[in-house]
Amino acid sequence: MSFNLPKGSWDCHFHIYGPFDRFPLPEDAAYHPEPATFKQMLELHKSLGIEHGVFVQAVAYGSDNFIILDAIEQSNFNYRGIALVDHDITDEQLIELKHGGICGIRFNMMGHLPGSHDPQALRGLVERVAKLGLHIQIHGKIEDIFPAIEAWQDIDVDIVIDHMARPNLLDSQDA
Repeated sequence: MSFNLPKGSWDCHFHIYGPFDRFPLPEDAAYHPEPATFKQMLELHKSLGIEHGVFVQAVAYGSDNFIILDAIEQSNFNYRGIALVDHDITDEQLIELKHGGICGIRFNMMGHLPGSHDPQALRGLVERVAKLGLHIQIHGKIEDIFPAIEAWQDIDVDIVIDHMARPNLLDSQDA
């Protein structure tokens, strides 16, 4: 099958891992994936006609966003990123991330993933992120993300729902 994507096409969500000699996983990584490097992603994107992309920081790397910041810089800022951050990140560090090509902050509301899942506990960080013009990306099931959307509805921040709120389409009788 052959097709041509429109000029300027984007891949809006992908992760990269490794090379592990340069970007090792922490010993306490939530999982240990196979390498999927930026170089491999660029080759795939080129073959598909994709010119831009948005790296989503992989949970395996935690809040060490260096791998995606490095890739954004290598792309001459044709790519952007979604960072994972710790609750105690400073405003100066958030500004550094923004200058490095980060356009949003991801919250993992999935119970098995590390990080706070309490929308009220995250509210202050959401407010600080909003003031910088970054968006929030929420990763969770619909029942996990509704409380967050409700808790932050009075904050002027764009909210992106990750993975379509993980619907379980296989529960349907028609599947």
